[in-house]
Amino acid sequence: QEWDAEAWRTAGTRSTLTLGNAIPESLAYVFGGFDKITYCALSNPVLTVVVTDYTITYHPNEGTGAPSAQTVSISADGYKATLSSTAPTRDGYTFKGWATTAASAAAYQPGESITISGDTTLYAVWELLTYTVTYNKGANGTGDNATATKTHGTALTLEGALFARTGYTQTGWATSDGGAKAYDLGGSYTTDAAVTLYPAWTASTYTVTFDANGGEVTTGSKTVTYDDTYGELPTPTRAGYRFDGWH
Repeated sequence: QEWDAEAWRTAGTRSTLTLGNAIPESLAYVFGGFDKITYCALSNPVLTVVVTDYTITYHPNEGTGAPSAQTVSISADGYKATLSSTAPTRDGYTFKGWATTAASAAAYQPGESITISGDTTLYAVWELLTYTVTYNKGANGTGDNATATKTHGTALTLEGALFARTGYTQTGWATSDGGAKAYDLGGSYTTDAAVTLYPAWTASTYTVTFDANGGEVTTGSKTVTYDDTYGELPTPTRAGYRFDGWH
C-alpha cells in the first residue's frame, strides 16, 4: 500500500496511518510482517509515526532581553520558522543579529526566516559602540579640521594644538566656538558620546617699554595683551621741554 508523507504532517506530535488488510504475496518467500511494525495481523495493523518538534533558544551572550524559546513544528517546507522580532540589548554595544556560535559574525536577523534540522541555539552578536570626536578650527582659527574615534568605555587621548591664530596660542579644547577651555591639549576624553571640540585661545602678551628719550619717566614698562588697548600711558618730564606724546 502506498501512502503520502503529507498524510502525517500535522500540527500535533503524532499521526496514525492505517494500513490495509492485504498481505503481500511472493512465490518464493513467506511474508514476515511490515518493517518497523511490532505486529502484523489481518485486523488492520497500525503504523504510528512520531513527529518531533524542535526548539530555537535565544542566548543573550552577555546582553539582556533575549526572546523566549521558540517551538518549531514540521510543515510542508520542513522545520521552517520566523525568528522573533525582539532584539536584546547590551550597554555600550549595538546588536548586529544572531549566530549559531557565541563568537561568530551575525548570520540571521530578527524577523528573518530560518530552516533548522534540530534543536538550535542562537547567540546574540554584539559590536562595541564608537563615537566621533570632531576637531573644528572655529571662526578664527586656521588649519584643517580633523576627527578621531572613541571606543565605548575607553578613554581617548586628545590631540595637541592643531590650529593657529595670529596673536593667540591654542592652550586647550572648548566645547563651543569661543568658549572656555574644557580639556587640556593632549588631555583625556572619557565621555561616551560624540562631541565637537574647538580651540581654546589665550591671547599673547607683550612688554611695552617707555624710553623717556632724554627725559624722565616713572613707569619704565608695562605688559599689554594682544587685541587690547595699552591703557593709561605714563607722562615723562624733561626740563625745558613740553611732552607731545609717544612715538
